Amino acid sequence: MMTEAERADQGGATDTVRAVSAGYGQPGGVSGAGPLRTIPEHAVWPVAVRTLLVIGDDRELATALRDRLDRAYLTVLEVRADEAPMAVRACSPWPWMVVGTTTGLDPITAARLRRSPVLVAWRGRQPPGLPLHTVAVERFSEAVTVVEAALRAEVGGVRLAVGDGVTTPGGIHARNAPLEALVAQHPHPLFAPSRHFSSAARVLAAHHIALRIVQLESGGRVLAGLGR
Repeated sequence: MMTEAERADQGGATDTVRAVSAGYGQPGGVSGAGPLRTIPEHAVWPVAVRTLLVIGDDRELATALRDRLDRAYLTVLEVRADEAPMAVRACSPWPWMVVGTTTGLDPITAARLRRSPVLVAWRGRQPPGLPLHTVAVERFSEAVTVVEAALRAEVGGVRLAVGDGVTTPGGIHARNAPLEALVAQHPHPLFAPSRHFSSAARVLAAHHIALRIVQLESGGRVLAGLGR
């Protein structure tokens, strides 16, 4: 659970984001349809869709991601390192994935990423404190491949739905950010506090999906069939 200070911090970020983004434009529905957005200087907005947050000053990487990724499945936002704290807080409940290119990520933002089931890929030298499941990439093409693989991931018939949430084998759409992360990270383990995964387990049970969440000896979690 968030502390009172964290709630106030998140609330303040959202209020500030609403203020600075007034008149700039809002996401166009859950699909993020329309031109993919770069956050202008000192301006972000509250984002409640599947979000890929690009952190750093490497605009070529952001351009490569925009050119290759299916905008029906996610919204791409680009921020400088000094804008990262507010941008991470503004993504509700957190960014689906962060792709970084900077060594200057502040420790508080790194801690936020560790405390949430956020997929992370980093180009170049990684700043300290990133999640254990962070994927190291060196080239633009590698970063694109990592994101594309996460978007296409499927386990037990469960896959990412357009816009947000997951699609079950029976065609049911379920919104659950931790389950999205587990599916997108499959078959690799996801490291995040255990409190995040109880809601994902409830979704699996409620829709009679033959999957369970397994904690490995490393502490990471993966989805596995009920018989495994």
